[in-house]
Amino acid sequence: MSTAPSVFILGAGPVAMALAGALATRGQPPVGLWARRAKAAKRAGEFAGIPHAAGDWPQALRDADVIVFAVSDDSIASLANRLAADGVLSGTQVLLHCAGSRAAGTVFSNMPARGVGLLHPLRAIASAAETLAAIASTTFGIEGDTAGRAAAEQIAAALGASVLALEAHQLAAYHAAAAIASNYLVSVLDLAEDVLAQAGIEGSAAREAFADLAQGALDNVRQTGLPKALTGPIRRGDVATVRAHAEALAAGPGENLELYRSLGRRCLVLSQKCGDAEAEKLTEIASLLAEPARADPPEG
Repeated sequence: MSTAPSVFILGAGPVAMALAGALATRGQPPVGLWARRAKAAKRAGEFAGIPHAAGDWPQALRDADVIVFAVSDDSIASLANRLAADGVLSGTQVLLHCAGSRAAGTVFSNMPARGVGLLHPLRAIASAAETLAAIASTTFGIEGDTAGRAAAEQIAAALGASVLALEAHQLAAYHAAAAIASNYLVSVLDLAEDVLAQAGIEGSAAREAFADLAQGALDNVRQTGLPKALTGPIRRGDVATVRAHAEALAAGPGENLELYRSLGRRCLVLSQKCGDAEAEKLTEIASLLAEPARADPPEG
């Protein structure tokens, strides 16, 4: 197991708690945790079994090798400026943040620090407790100057995690891809649930079944890669089934059919790459999935 530098965590949300708890579980607990509200600091500190504080800056924050800003994206710079104004930063510390879309040099501009960097967990962290066991299989996006990258890599290694090295100009696209793979997946499952409800199928059992279905698709992506992980009627070139889908969705909200067509066109590209379906059938499917022609505006 790699040894992490002494780490102090700012924040008490799911990401802060998951990082603190995971480091503690790996035998390298942070030296402390601070949050704006005493109740939140107490909850997070007790979860990880580490000292916690609110209000005044604790000495452990001043002495730590690395300060991790695991707070909301818009709070990072203002909190860093507050620390600098209060004379808390020694200039020998490394400052890391967890906001995947923001370059460390921009967030921590003009900060007294030995190094600055990004430590962004590529994982949907809704609950710290449910994340602890998965941290070791998490990839962390890292960016920053030499000292910042080195500190981020040390913390990831201490967690048993892997890293994805990034440059500042790549962060917007990187974070957009992360949002698509995580947040948009949730919205797609919400769409599926809405379509089921349209047919009178509701309840937790259906939700669980479709979550399992989605997990199977993700497992296929991991095991066979893209585009081969694609299954279903578009991969097979099943024109009749795609037509039936479109007709069923046409009876519901228009945006559901619009999303089905849009996502279907992406599946069509994957199907073409797979090369299993007949080209003529894919052409028919393309017509079914095409955006409807817009009516010309009335004259006069």
